[in-house]
Amino acid sequence: NIYSSHGIINVIPMLDAWNGQKAEIKIINITGTTVAVRTNIGFSNGSPETFNLHLPTGIYFVSVSASGKKFIGKVFISK
Repeated sequence: NIYSSHGIINVIPMLDAWNGQKAEIKIINITGTTVAVRTNIGFSNGSPETFNLHLPTGIYFVSVSASGKKFIGKVFISK
């Protein structure tokens, strides 16, 4: 589950397949530029990973990858 609220991006793994995985999360703007990266995130089902980046209003892509699995979501940041 990927969503934004008050300028904060939240990533919450919802499947047991992500439990215990060391993941990498990238936040990418609409031009394809990576604006933030976090690595070695220990995922736990239902536990949020938050990004408070003070990004400008716009559309961002969130890429989550771990152990050969990858998920890309889209969020809209508004202030």
